Amino acid sequence: MGILIVMMVCVYAIGSMVFWRNIPFSKPRKAVFCLTILPLFFAAVVFNVWMIDTFAPGLLALLADAQADDARLRQAGIYHRNTAPLIALLISTPIALIISYCWFALLRALDQKQTGMPLPEKAHSATSLRHLFLAALPLLGFSTSQAAESPRVAGHTAPTHKSNSANTARMILAVPKNRSSWDDVMAREEYYDLFIWNAHGDETERWNELAGSGAGLAKVKREVVNGKDVFLSYKGRTLKEPLVNNREDNIIAIHTLNLLVKADSEIRYCVDSTGSSDIAFLALPPTDWRTLEKEFGAKAVAYRFMPLPDDLPAFQKALESEDNIILQRKYINQ
Repeated sequence: MGILIVMMVCVYAIGSMVFWRNIPFSKPRKAVFCLTILPLFFAAVVFNVWMIDTFAPGLLALLADAQADDARLRQAGIYHRNTAPLIALLISTPIALIISYCWFALLRALDQKQTGMPLPEKAHSATSLRHLFLAALPLLGFSTSQAAESPRVAGHTAPTHKSNSANTARMILAVPKNRSSWDDVMAREEYYDLFIWNAHGDETERWNELAGSGAGLAKVKREVVNGKDVFLSYKGRTLKEPLVNNREDNIIAIHTLNLLVKADSEIRYCVDSTGSSDIAFLALPPTDWRTLEKEFGAKAVAYRFMPLPDDLPAFQKALESEDNIILQRKYINQ
């Protein structure tokens, strides 16, 4: 029995470290999962042994034979490794693994439901397991009716651009560090319109639509003077875009826009879009960025979203350095 306990504790310790680094939970529920998975697994093992004792006497007979063989060998003075714990582990693990996975799927679904994040396509089949555990939801502080109800049914208010953008940021931050959020989130068609891209020369219009109308902020006014000079105005302040008449102008426009509206809507560079033909930026109120940093950690937020330096040359240099940073990341989905 001692060997069995040591083996399980070792597996749990290693597994917890792997889970902590890779499971796509926010930190509160990640801690809940890592702390509860061991007692849950032990309880499942006990349950599985009871099932075997009740419904599979043949397997217990094999276990008894193994124990008897070991006893006879010891009486004859022949040392032999005790196989009983190993056999017990093999016959008591399957249901424990299934129950542990169901607990993982349940917590993941609840985590994504609470943060408002849509589930990845591969996760839809797994979330069907949640219905097996609806009775356990009150223990976690969730209403069964609320968890089973879709946010898009009649009577619910459609989410605003602000909530969509913030929840999309949470979805990106929940992606494991060894995966790029480009394929998982940004490159997907349903999220494209939540970002500001350096592709179409409509950076100001995109901000007005996303941060302006969605958050109830004043719109940025864009004026072209003498057919070439572009000025942006917001709340009585005006800045000129230092354009150079090439593709770099899109980046310059985003930088100027951020300087103008930063107090109300901070624009950050989506690092995982580095290397793509069009790169992405996300605008959120500064309070939302602070909330994300408290929820996921400042380093985790900076890992996916780079704040824009106020100095334009420093910003352009930072974008170039991101190419080297991305090359150093060993994303398993790229």
